[in-house]
Amino acid sequence: MLVRPWVPASAFGLGAGRRGGRGGPNFLFYGTVSFWGPALLLRAGLDVVTAFRVWTIAITVVGMVSGWLWCSLWGGRLGGLVGSLCFIYGPYFYSLNYARGAYPEYFAYSLYPMALYLCHRVLTERTSWMTPMLPVVLSLILGAHTLSLALLVPVLIFYCLIVGLLSGRSVGIARVGIVLLLAAVTSLPSLFSPLFELGKIAAKEQLSGKDTLETFSAIGVPWHAMFNRESINDFDILSRCLPGRLHLLGLLASLLLVSEMGSVATRRSVIVLVLGAVGALAMSEKDVAGLVLKVVPPISTVQYPWRLLGIFNLLSVAAIAAIFSSERLRHPWLRSAAATAILVLCVVTYYPSFPSTKGIGFKNASREGIRRSMTTLDHESKYMPVKAKTFETPGPNALLSAPGGQVDELPGGANDHHYKVALPSACACTFNQYWFDGWRAQVDDREVPVLKGEDGLCAFSVPEGEHQVRVYFGRTALRSAALGLSIVGWVVLAAFAFRGIFRFSRRDRSGVVAAEVP
Repeated sequence: MLVRPWVPASAFGLGAGRRGGRGGPNFLFYGTVSFWGPALLLRAGLDVVTAFRVWTIAITVVGMVSGWLWCSLWGGRLGGLVGSLCFIYGPYFYSLNYARGAYPEYFAYSLYPMALYLCHRVLTERTSWMTPMLPVVLSLILGAHTLSLALLVPVLIFYCLIVGLLSGRSVGIARVGIVLLLAAVTSLPSLFSPLFELGKIAAKEQLSGKDTLETFSAIGVPWHAMFNRESINDFDILSRCLPGRLHLLGLLASLLLVSEMGSVATRRSVIVLVLGAVGALAMSEKDVAGLVLKVVPPISTVQYPWRLLGIFNLLSVAAIAAIFSSERLRHPWLRSAAATAILVLCVVTYYPSFPSTKGIGFKNASREGIRRSMTTLDHESKYMPVKAKTFETPGPNALLSAPGGQVDELPGGANDHHYKVALPSACACTFNQYWFDGWRAQVDDREVPVLKGEDGLCAFSVPEGEHQVRVYFGRTALRSAALGLSIVGWVVLAAFAFRGIFRFSRRDRSGVVAAEVP
């Protein structure tokens, strides 16, 4: 179930019965990459809660390393350390897990800084062994949180264009463009459905509805709320984004010290980071967000303005790290004192803002509460196929029902169900999972068409007598084509990586030989 695009326990009835709900097309928004880690931990013998706790710790460490790489470009090792801590404590990151249980996005967002770091390396270095790593990281991000296509990729393009032009690296911009195209090919299985099958689920209509637009425009976050926690009420889910006052002060400090930072290109780049962070913050402000939603309603599909605070965090921590490249902090003792002060302020300021596990709207004090609050397991109605009926009762244990006949369930696998059916006469059987492109049925190893019933469930005909029936979720022709192109992309990427490794090893050997010749 964790590696296939259909979640049988979702779409209402979650946790009830052996299989619970009637299914949800998980692949339409979120891939399953982020659940591979917890799945391995479960197979190792850990219980569900412990597995997710261990995975949370691991992703937090990944976020710190990722943030350190990105921030060290601007402030060296010490600046990278400060920036990485500001990143994991900053707006949006830690609350993805603690306030929402948004594990896919939590995993993806932890890799955002690493993607920017690799993008910078590809932009500034003509040949780098890290070049093939950018498509790999982007594929992991998009395979876990497909909406990052509309969040991170524009930031990468913006960063490459502005920084590349400021530093005169037009060739590097073209190189990054080629790498991004390769990443798009390798990520095709995750991107195909959001780009071409969004109209098949209720999300498109719901997220573009009048009520949704009014709700999203009413929950923007005033910038001054970062200094005044009481200005946001308990209903506002964005109270998870309140920590950010240190980020604002850091942006101000980086502007004051920008004239003493490295080269002219570096100074211009830092100014761009600050302006980008301020712009992302301004776009999440309540009045501005309401205006943007009225002008560009489709932007609500990425749950704007919530996620722009994540971009604010991503850009502002780099500007904060750049403070340590200032000539004003050239003395080691002064740099250490400044880093210590910022780290202490970061912990003292942000740690108390961790949301309570008993917070209003997130009743996750119990195991049942945790299961009901995990919205990213896609049991929300917006992930249901269009025109599908909702049921107040959970799906039956034996998902296949045959009126007037006998159904015995046989051993099967994830999204692969086997039954022995005995019918006194031919009838239309109902498979209690929502119909969606990909469901297949076989009667005695012969394919039969699976139709969409009036209630949105799968239906197919079975003749009189005893039969072996198999119902499974497979790939359509277009999804198979997307997978094939992705495999070709991975082969090209692997060849490119081996070529780069061989080139560097040959260059090293040539250098050694040349050094030995007098």
